[in-house]
Amino acid sequence: YDPPLLLVRFPLREGDRWEWEGAFRKLNDDTSVKGKLAFSVGKAKALDVGHRIFTSLPVQTSGRIGDTAREETSWYALATGLVQRKSIVDGSEEEIKLQSYRKIE
Repeated sequence: YDPPLLLVRFPLREGDRWEWEGAFRKLNDDTSVKGKLAFSVGKAKALDVGHRIFTSLPVQTSGRIGDTAREETSWYALATGLVQRKSIVDGSEEEIKLQSYRKIE
């Protein structure tokens, strides 16, 4: 990404917004496409990822990279990081969830 793409702004706060506009370099042929993404942080909520409940802030992302539309919500928990992500890229849906968590002493 040129300029670098900021996925999460720290400290993460409800209501924060930022944008990215630049070039994305394709890995397979070393060409670039232009992109524009908007980010916004929603209200904190308790998120059950199947084995634990985390208080998390959602970061919503929307925009395009080249001809590819992207909508995504990523939930970040304090002192843990990313715990869940749901994305739709050109109509294809994907969801990831934290599978295990172990606190490091």
